[in-house]
Amino acid sequence: MSLNRASCGRSVARRVDVLKSALLDAARRIRAAAIGNDLQRVNRAVEQALLSWRLPDRVYRLALPSLLYDTGDLDHMQFVGAGDVEGKGAGVAAWEVADQREAPAGAHALLLHGLYVIPHWQGHGTGTRLLEFAQFWASVRGFDGIVLPAWRKSETFFRTRVFSSLTAEHAAVQDSLRLWRPSA
Repeated sequence: MSLNRASCGRSVARRVDVLKSALLDAARRIRAAAIGNDLQRVNRAVEQALLSWRLPDRVYRLALPSLLYDTGDLDHMQFVGAGDVEGKGAGVAAWEVADQREAPAGAHALLLHGLYVIPHWQGHGTGTRLLEFAQFWASVRGFDGIVLPAWRKSETFFRTRVFSSLTAEHAAVQDSLRLWRPSA
């Protein structure tokens, strides 16, 4: 089958319609909204999610302050929250443009700093929908994909969502676990 200019135009228009539909569906399903400078809401979700990690008290006490966001983060990060139908927080995602050393060579990547879902909403698709929204956000803005430093506890979650490991040959910066998912 040969493609002509008209069929290519229709194909692009169909793809745009599919992307618009996916975004509207995601927004309806999780009520995703930019939460701007509501750091209290963001940090409350981080703290509640961290409680579900079953860390020793000392580790929790030491780790929590390093995971909380402050006003300096508002200058370069995006925050998106997921809420239930009553508008109560269910989770939050935070990202920024990745440094070239953090992504595969030559890739323009989004760095997912955190994906936190409060315990009551874990296992109900909230994290998946926040991740899908981040992937869509990255894709429509021309990013090649998403890179993230992951805790071992969350490795299975990201691998089942088509993330793969980055090694030293793929990115200059290496955490204990750095994962990558190209844009669709």
